[in-house]
Amino acid sequence: MFRVLLSSSTGTVPFYSVLFNPTKLSFFAYAATKGSMSPLKNSNLLLLTNQVNELSTMAAKKKATVDKKKKASSSSSALVTKKVKKDKKDKKDKKDKKDKVHKPAATDMAWQKVDGALVKISVSGDHVWGVNAGGDIFRWTGHGWDKVDGKAVGISCAGDGTVWCVNSADEVFSWTGHGWNKMPGALTCVSVAGANNIWGVNRGMEIYHWTNGAWHKVDGAAVQIDAGEDGWVWCVNSAHQIYRRHGQDGKWEHVEGALTCVSCHDSNTVIGNNAAGEIFSWNGHGWTKMSGLTTHICTGGAGHKRVWGINSAQQIFRHGKNSGQ
Repeated sequence: MFRVLLSSSTGTVPFYSVLFNPTKLSFFAYAATKGSMSPLKNSNLLLLTNQVNELSTMAAKKKATVDKKKKASSSSSALVTKKVKKDKKDKKDKKDKKDKVHKPAATDMAWQKVDGALVKISVSGDHVWGVNAGGDIFRWTGHGWDKVDGKAVGISCAGDGTVWCVNSADEVFSWTGHGWNKMPGALTCVSVAGANNIWGVNRGMEIYHWTNGAWHKVDGAAVQIDAGEDGWVWCVNSAHQIYRRHGQDGKWEHVEGALTCVSCHDSNTVIGNNAAGEIFSWNGHGWTKMSGLTTHICTGGAGHKRVWGINSAQQIFRHGKNSGQ
């Protein structure tokens, strides 16, 4: 409520007293004489009305400004609150994603220790072959290891009994059932999934497929390769990147993750280990961490019914059903 004093030009009314309520935008006016109250004359009322209207306009503008500031402040506060909540949610989602990627829960594998010491191993169905640090070759009988003539640094066996190996001179050999037959070419890694499904990699990281008694170069580069019984082939390159393709006529597809060794039995049965020795199984759209640590691993049965692995101490472990067990 404001009080406004206005001087009278007639001298008969010393001043006008105006009571103005800015909230209701209304006013009350009266003239005060000495010791009495008199109504305002029309001329003075017009003057008073104009001035009060001006005050009303000023008050309305002031109220609108205050309301606008309150609304802006409320809106700004709401935006800040919303942003804080969003930041907290983003931070939590980022942490959950990080935990999911870097701290996956390991799935237990029923590892059983096997006597012996190897650096490379291959399993497919009832067939298990391995190589030790001295290059000696061994074949699992179901109860123990039989030493086989020859020397190798890498070996691969298939469910149909096909076995190929490579030695330290990059020479390639195939098992006849009684001895080794030297094959053409020079490889550092060989993989057999059957007599007609054989892949290899040479020291220049070039990839080859065995067709009609000869090696045929395939696009891509790898340091380790493994073929599955259904035609799928997986490999890793020198940067630990993972690739797969279906057959010689397929195209390489990049697969997420990083491995130093990969083993493929079929499209649904793929396992590998990384540079830290951690074991991962392909679940169709990503990798599931498995229990244990290996430097070389091989799966030889659908659904990982047969898995063998070697750790950094050259100890041998197996998981699942195995021949003669």
